[in-house]
Amino acid sequence: MNAEKHLHDLGIWPSPAELLQGDFPEWHIWRDLDETHRHGDWVAQHAAELDRYRASDIPALRNLLDKDRRERARLRGQADEPPR
Repeated sequence: MNAEKHLHDLGIWPSPAELLQGDFPEWHIWRDLDETHRHGDWVAQHAAELDRYRASDIPALRNLLDKDRRERARLRGQADEPPR
């Protein structure tokens, strides 16, 4: 086993959830608990707004946040355009 894999197996590297949080600092990201107190969906809530997304795993949540980011950029672009 190489040293990098060993460190990764020990949890030294950022988890996928930590990487997601780093890529989307404007969102609060956490793992919800279901009614039996077991891990449920991953949740992301925008820090300045009420927008919230839920997904069963980190890749699905990342996909939702990527789409949201693209849509916000598109809307900002439209808002910056002069009226015709």
